[in-house]
Amino acid sequence: MEFGATAIYLICGTVLIAIGYGCREIASRYDFKEILLCSAWQLLRGKRTAATPTDIEQRFGEIASAPTHFGKARQLGTNVAGHFIAPVLGLAGLLFIAGGLLLYWLAYYLR
Repeated sequence: MEFGATAIYLICGTVLIAIGYGCREIASRYDFKEILLCSAWQLLRGKRTAATPTDIEQRFGEIASAPTHFGKARQLGTNVAGHFIAPVLGLAGLLFIAGGLLLYWLAYYLR
């Protein structure tokens, strides 16, 4: 079975978009601004209860639940490093998505 250039562009574009979406998902987990906005929105809507803590409370709970001081420091360091890497990863995700869409356009143009 032989693939034409159009099929290869579509497959590569789909892979790039999937990678970009994955990068954006990972970046959103570590972006403190987004976590704080989601927590504030949850408080404003009145959805925060003891059974459903906000995202920022969950982060602090994860750090506090570490059994040793070293574990707490490692957990905090992971969150802080993720916060600084998140914008770069988010931008890379946008570039992957744009590249995938460009390949889709190229496949449409060449058909």
